[in-house]
Amino acid sequence: MAGATLKRTGGGGEYKVTITGYDGDEGDVTIPDTIDGAPVTTIGYQALMGNTILTSVAISETVETIESEAFMDCINLTRVTIPDGVTGIESFAFSGCKKLPNVTISSTVTTIEEDAFALCTMLENINVNTANQNYSSLNGVLFNKLQTKLVTYPEGKTGDYSIPASVETIGDSAFSTCTGLNSITISNSVTTIGEAAFHACTGLTTIDIPESVTTLGDSAFLDCSGLTAIGVHASNVNFSSSGGVLFNKEKTELIACPGGKTGAYSIPAGVTTLGIGAFAACKKITTVTIPTSVTTIENRVFLNCKNLTSVNILASVTELPYEIFYGCSRLTSITIPDSVATIEAEAFYGCTGLTDFTIPDSVTGILYSAFHGCTGLTRVTIPDSVTTIETYAFYHCGNLGAANFLGNAPDTFGTDVFTDCAADFTITYLSGKTGFTTPAWNGYPSVMLYIVTFQTDGTAGATLNGSTTQQVMPGEDTTPVEAVAPTGYRLTGWTASNGATYSDNPLKIKNITTNLTLTADFVKDGKSAISSVILPLLLSDNE
Repeated sequence: MAGATLKRTGGGGEYKVTITGYDGDEGDVTIPDTIDGAPVTTIGYQALMGNTILTSVAISETVETIESEAFMDCINLTRVTIPDGVTGIESFAFSGCKKLPNVTISSTVTTIEEDAFALCTMLENINVNTANQNYSSLNGVLFNKLQTKLVTYPEGKTGDYSIPASVETIGDSAFSTCTGLNSITISNSVTTIGEAAFHACTGLTTIDIPESVTTLGDSAFLDCSGLTAIGVHASNVNFSSSGGVLFNKEKTELIACPGGKTGAYSIPAGVTTLGIGAFAACKKITTVTIPTSVTTIENRVFLNCKNLTSVNILASVTELPYEIFYGCSRLTSITIPDSVATIEAEAFYGCTGLTDFTIPDSVTGILYSAFHGCTGLTRVTIPDSVTTIETYAFYHCGNLGAANFLGNAPDTFGTDVFTDCAADFTITYLSGKTGFTTPAWNGYPSVMLYIVTFQTDGTAGATLNGSTTQQVMPGEDTTPVEAVAPTGYRLTGWTASNGATYSDNPLKIKNITTNLTLTADFVKDGKSAISSVILPLLLSDNE
């Protein structure tokens, strides 16, 4: 095998060879029985991955294992011979071999791992030697020997399909990315539908879960963009459907919203749990309201909802879980309850449309890459409750110009938290707060701010126009604040906490160098008692 690279394992004269690469220029390749007298027993991990010259492969009978990704993305591979002797085909071994139309599994194969033939978009038939004791095929579909488990439906098949009555289990990823599948009939013998079983079956418009199904894996219908309804047989004791959305029987858990559902959706009152990826890849959903009944939100609930613009969380949840809004690039409005304590890793990763976000003062932790790539953010305020900000929390937020800390410096502050933000990015913190340094803190430019507070003296009905609590950079001026006296009163002036007095109204304080409180003082605007007596007498004398 000219151009092959390899490694030897073993010793004492009993060496074995693993093929680790191929840089030859022949499209038709034969894996030899031996190299330098040692048997070739393994085609190694990623050994021929991405080889675009390869068109056909004949594997020798000495080979026992085809390791993960061995032939991955060999996009021009049209023929492969898997001989007797091979016992294991590992995950993604032939993934992405887009021109491979047929595969024959030999009699000796005992293990075919998940996604071994994923993204083989022209694959129409997986045939199995009838002598194989572990696997079988029927009409080109791969099953276990007894055909009680459907293992892999070839992605190149098109049209409609009815699952045989012998099948009890639809395996993990069994129909994944079968985009030509137009309809599926699940027999009433099926009890288990595996994880990602129908992932990215974009041609499906409806699917009905029979009475017999008791177990449904996570993300079973993920990214089925044409799927408008998931139906459930009325006699199923584990699952139910309402409006085409999949729930548990009691409708306390929302399991899956079909990927083709459009517009706004209000989760029904009574739902307590949003399951893993419940709305994931629902690319036509625009707004969602989460009711107060919800107490648990699992990971990735709104993953890659590309057209989701707003979410109103009325529920008293304690965390925004892992990747909950990952890739929601048009999300601009979200209401977060004060009960949230943790914003989990990658919660808002890639939410490029998010421009205004209020972190509640209940939050104590902002975890790994929580706001990574939120390029619409220009300023963020970190409440004084936050004690932990992990690595990359605001990484690559290219327009983020300032992070304003209201409390002491976090106890935990990761690396590259604000790296690759705006060129003029600055951390600001309040005078009197501890743990910060100026002119830089943790490698970022930093500035201390003074707090200037405007207030009334407590006179009933007195009001102030303008910003009454201002954060001011050293040497800068406040914005004006106007004191408005209630009826029957007048303003006498302002008294500062440092003893200074002011008569201007509106009042603007220049060159701030310390924290300051300014109080507007009022008195009644009436005449004295003696004046009210003398005036009538004077008028009487002049008559």
